[in-house]
Amino acid sequence: MSGTASGDMYFNTNENTAPYLISVITPVYNAGKFIADRLNRLLGMELNGVEIVIVDDGSGDNSLTLCHNAVDGKNDVLLISQPHSGLSEARNTGIHAASGEYIMFLDCDDILLEEGFSEVKRRLLRYAPDILMGKFILLLENGGILRPKYAFPRLDSAEESIGFIYGSVPDTIWNVWRYVCRREFLVRNNLLFARGLLCEDLEWTPRALRAANHIEFCDEPFYGYYYNMYGSITRIASAKRALDTNRIVVENARLYSGEPYAEMLYNRLAREMFYSVSRYLLCDADERAEFVLLVNQSMTYFNGCDFFPVRLFANLRAVIPFAVWSFAVNAAKSLYNPVKASLGPMRL
Repeated sequence: MSGTASGDMYFNTNENTAPYLISVITPVYNAGKFIADRLNRLLGMELNGVEIVIVDDGSGDNSLTLCHNAVDGKNDVLLISQPHSGLSEARNTGIHAASGEYIMFLDCDDILLEEGFSEVKRRLLRYAPDILMGKFILLLENGGILRPKYAFPRLDSAEESIGFIYGSVPDTIWNVWRYVCRREFLVRNNLLFARGLLCEDLEWTPRALRAANHIEFCDEPFYGYYYNMYGSITRIASAKRALDTNRIVVENARLYSGEPYAEMLYNRLAREMFYSVSRYLLCDADERAEFVLLVNQSMTYFNGCDFFPVRLFANLRAVIPFAVWSFAVNAAKSLYNPVKASLGPMRL
């Protein structure tokens, strides 16, 4: 299959037909600086049984033209163009259009790792899970690579798997590109992405994990995540990201309070809340008032958090102004980036 579409022209509604094992959904928006390179790398891989679904979300640059050029003459590629609607809607478009038995998401500035991706396919065929969680490598601007140093266990139940993810996985767990999901499972549980949110992965991932009956893991890294250390974010986007993060954190803490893994989830959510404090100074007066209200609401769940900075924040936030916390957290994060950049001397 190869083609282009506009809007929902190619939406696949036949749940019983899966001509591909995996559909890789790649949303694209104003990615003209790198999209040709990333697509050429992706389409140059041995991808037997894999469909590539590219969703251009109303790019204002030459991204769509570059996508057309990259997929011209290629099989098993679907290129969709839609008016700009945001990342969540671009992903939802891809879910509806996909033909694969499984779905995974690839950010347009990242890469798949061929050996690990082949192992993912083998494990999907062997175990047929609702969700498979894999590993990733971190690709730094200086050419360095950070590789995971932990092992996934074999667990007997989805509940144990969720507990391990929240309690023991040492790196990021929210990013949806870590998860390969059965398409029928996503449709049956209405696991689409919420419109209009930044940090949409933070809302989607706990919902997907709770709905799963069978979760598997893959130890071989299959995803290459490019770490953008000094990328700029506008004031409005950053303020919205801070507020969206805390709205999701509070709602997730409430929704999952009765789950057996709630305390482990709270530890993860508390860290997200704390890191969001770095954006407090980017909020206007009304946004700051809502920000403080949300943080205070979330802390009713997080008093037992095992992350020392959160415990310190919980005890001193009434004494030390939020503006001071924001400056301190932001300074700590800026110091962390060069340290991370100095690691990983290995190269692809």
